[in-house]
Order: sequence, then C-alpha cells, then structure tokens
Amino acid sequence: DDDDDDDDAAGDAEATRLFVKGLSFDTTDASLRAHFLRAAAAASGRVLAATVATQKGPGGANLSRGFGFVEFDSPGAARSAKRAMQGKELDGRALRLEISSVGGGGGGGDNDKDKDKVPKGTSATKIVVRNVAFEATKRDIQKLFNPFGTLKSCRLPKKFDGSHRGFAFVELSTKREASAALEALAGTHLYGRRLTIERAAESDDVETIREKTAARFEAGEQGHAAAEGQFMPVAKRRKNR
Repeated sequence: DDDDDDDDAAGDAEATRLFVKGLSFDTTDASLRAHFLRAAAAASGRVLAATVATQKGPGGANLSRGFGFVEFDSPGAARSAKRAMQGKELDGRALRLEISSVGGGGGGGDNDKDKDKVPKGTSATKIVVRNVAFEATKRDIQKLFNPFGTLKSCRLPKKFDGSHRGFAFVELSTKREASAALEALAGTHLYGRRLTIERAAESDDVETIREKTAARFEAGEQGHAAAEGQFMPVAKRRKNR
C-alpha cells in the first residue's frame, strides 16, 4: 500500500486533469469547458477537454452523475485553475475541485490519508457492486469506473441461463483510484436502481457475494414483514396465526 501512495503522490505533480464534483444536472460538456477557459488562459494554458460523467437512466437516457473532468495542457494550468476556481458556482452549484491522479480519479485533497484508509479484511483495489439492474451490461459497469483509472478487471457473474446475478466485481490499479471511485459513485443509480458500491472483502468470491446478497434480501423482507405486523390490527394478527 505504501508503494501505491508514493506512486500516486508522484502522479499528482504531473497531473493535468481536474476532478470536478458537485455539478448541476443541467451542466453540459460545453458549459463545463467554458467555465474553466478564463482560468486556463490566466495561467497561459488551455482547456483540452471537459467531460460530464453520465449514467444510463430509465429508458436508456444519459443522465449526469454530478461530477466530471477537465483536462488542461499542463500541470501548472491544472493547479492554477484549481486554486482560482475552487468553490466557484456553475449553474447554481458550488464546485469542489481536486487534482486527478494520472489515469483518473480524485486526489490531492487535504483528507486523502483518511479517505484512502482501507478497513481491515477488505481489498485496497477491488470493489463489489450490488443491486445491478438486469438490463445492465459489463460495458455499463466499465463506463462507470473508467473515469477513475485503469481497470484491471471487471466481472459480471452470470447464471446458467445467461442472465447476470445482480452484482459485479471491479478491480482498479491503485488504492487511490478505488477510493476516488467509491467516493464519487456513492448513491449512483443505473437504469433506475441505486447501486451499492463498497470495497470487496479479501475473501469475497461469486458464491460468498451471492450468499451475502441473499441474506441481506431475506433480512430486509423479514424487517418489512415485522413492520407490517407491528401496525396490523390485533384481530388480524391473531387470525394470521
């Protein structure tokens, strides 16, 4: 893990990309780019690209995920833009900016050490994604995580009938990339379903995730039934017995 931290710190010094959080859902690639043009010019730099991250919504429509990336022509321009534009509003939303590590993902914040801490027994780079809509594909999962770095692997385990099991495994190259993805994708919806995204346990495999998912579902059903019973008229509860 220490080697990963050293590599990430070195990468930040040469990074030319800003990770932009807190975007309005009305913000487009064009308006994001325009927002940073003056800051880039003030540092004698240029904006090479600006991209709002999107996700598939109900009906397959592309919806903003509330964050994006701005690429500059030099590390100095990226750092200068971060200082000048931190907290500035775009489409009514105050933006939060971080220098993105090489290959993607947020980095360079004051709380990086706390943010990158890995709970005991969990993987530094592997992530499990639950509650995946059955119309989602491996490509959809890859698109979610590609902005944060290099994907070493992406698996969407399938059943015997060819449909997937409703969860996926993703592995990124570094701990920081995984941490940035976990932070940015919290609460993300895909095809109308809210994803549960967390670090994978070191022991997680297809069977253990299937069992954990089934146990969570069963616990949720029992809790729902108990809540209904709590408010059910006494006579009806007795009848049900």
